[in-house]
Amino acid sequence: MPPTPDPYLRIRSLAGTPVDEICACRGDTAVILVYRLTPNPFACFSCNGEVSPERIPADARLIDSVADWCRVYGALYGLWLDSGVYEEFGRTQLAAPGSPVNRQGLALSRTLRAFGATYYWWFNENPLPMPCPLCGSECVTVGRHSVCERCLIVNDPSEGL
Repeated sequence: MPPTPDPYLRIRSLAGTPVDEICACRGDTAVILVYRLTPNPFACFSCNGEVSPERIPADARLIDSVADWCRVYGALYGLWLDSGVYEEFGRTQLAAPGSPVNRQGLALSRTLRAFGATYYWWFNENPLPMPCPLCGSECVTVGRHSVCERCLIVNDPSEGL
C-alpha cells in the first residue's frame, strides 16, 4: 500500500525547528495565527514557540487555506521588509483591516477556534499598546500581548512585530 501523503506538508517546517523554538507548554494553550518567516504559522500564545500543525485535524481544505494565507502574507511581509519601492504597499496591505490578507487571516482564525482558542496576529510597527484596528476599543494586556478579545486579535507591544 502506498504511503499516505502528509496533509500538513505545506505548513510543516521542512528544515526542522530547533527544539528551543518549539512550544513545550502543557495543556491546550491558545494559538496565534502569525507569519514568522516559516511555513508553519502557528505560535503558542504563552511562550511564542512553534505549535505543531497536527494540532489541527487533517482537513486538507483548511490546511491548504492556511498555507495559502501564509504564502500571501509572507509575500507582502517580504515587500515590507525589502524597504524598497514596494515597502509602502506591503505595509498598507498588512495593516489595513479590509485588506484581503487580513480578511482571510481573520476568517481562518475564527474557523481554527473550533479546535481551540486561536487569535490572529495583527501587524503593527508601533511598539506601543494599540487600540483595536477593527472595533476601536482599547486592547488589554495579557502577559506580553495586547489583545482584543472581541475581535480575537493579538499583538506584542514590547517588540512591535
